[in-house]
Amino acid sequence: MNINIKLLKHLNSSTDENKSSLMPKYIAVVSAENLNTYLKYEKIKSKNKNPFKIKTDSIIKIDSEIQRGLDQETKALLQEKSKVEEIKEVLLGVSEGVRQKAFLGCLIWNVRKNSGTLKKRKVSPEDSKFEEYELAIDTTEGIYLPDSAHRHLGICEAVIEYSKNPEKYPDFNPNFEFPVEIYHLNPNQERDLFLELNSKQKKVTAAKRLQIDSSSPAGFLKEVILSKDKTERGLFDENIEVTTNTNDKHTLVTMAVFVASIKEMFGSSIKSIIENESAAEEFAEYFKSYFYELQDKINVKVGSEEIKPFRNLYKEIITKDECDLTDENDINAFYAPKREKAARLNKELRDVDIIVNNQMFKTLSFIGGLVKDFKNPLSIIDLIQRKLLLPSNGKYFQSANPKIMQPFEVG
Repeated sequence: MNINIKLLKHLNSSTDENKSSLMPKYIAVVSAENLNTYLKYEKIKSKNKNPFKIKTDSIIKIDSEIQRGLDQETKALLQEKSKVEEIKEVLLGVSEGVRQKAFLGCLIWNVRKNSGTLKKRKVSPEDSKFEEYELAIDTTEGIYLPDSAHRHLGICEAVIEYSKNPEKYPDFNPNFEFPVEIYHLNPNQERDLFLELNSKQKKVTAAKRLQIDSSSPAGFLKEVILSKDKTERGLFDENIEVTTNTNDKHTLVTMAVFVASIKEMFGSSIKSIIENESAAEEFAEYFKSYFYELQDKINVKVGSEEIKPFRNLYKEIITKDECDLTDENDINAFYAPKREKAARLNKELRDVDIIVNNQMFKTLSFIGGLVKDFKNPLSIIDLIQRKLLLPSNGKYFQSANPKIMQPFEVG
């Protein structure tokens, strides 16, 4: 198997890899169209989410013992269809995201030492002012992917879909070029590379990923909501947990549940904000107003104390008193007992009442979506307070209440 690709640079080519602490590598460029000829696979029918199976005549291979393994039943790659589809749709310009563009990091190849050679060749004319090179790859086994399999499959899926109807995807170009890091390693070194790329790098948490997402419909609407709220009450300001998926500090809700609640409230209609950003303003205003009404109207009892569960303990407790200290240790000492108090109050509520737990937060959002187009949608919150909480002395959503799972009349 022989291929020639455009070479940009041979990094650290003069180093002796047996003595140097840094491995040499080539930086090359491959087009989407050419990549699709190097990577050949079939999509098999499977109940699982992994339908991709490399063909035997594919130049690009994946060593399942080094990569993520194979589906035991179908022998398909353990690369997820949803991730591949996401890359494909962004490249084709049909993603549901707002102003979505693909960046895509380097593709990673390895031409194994025992089965292939790499040769740098000058291809520019002798009288050219600029030297151009290509990398000639000759291999009997193929080119292995220590990483970036989802990116490879996503690019190829985009080429295949584009070829069916080019006019449908004017944003895509089969001549799009992608950078490739090419190594010349033995299988053990390839395994080390896989481990460095996948186990030694700190992954972005799901909560953090949702926090920084502003391109998906829900992510974009989340940003509009938080921006509006910050200039008004600040109910959600510093009140959303973005590092973990638990509310064991002072926060009202996790980022995962906050974004899920947006989806629960608006359902498929959230897609309308892609073509009409004014719809995002309308949705954000309603979401904000709905939760402000919950903050104002809902009261529960914890022990003998009546509290408002939709609160911002960061503002009420932690930053209530201004700190004029300058030393970092003094500042931490000033806020530490306040953080502890806020976390304790949060826990005391959650230990006995489910009104702000994850599922109830999403359920209340769903109810808000159901009544959104009613003449007076926010009156549902007053109804919850009058029909459920007041008759139960503020303890309707607590485990001690036997009526919690019973339906109630809304008339």
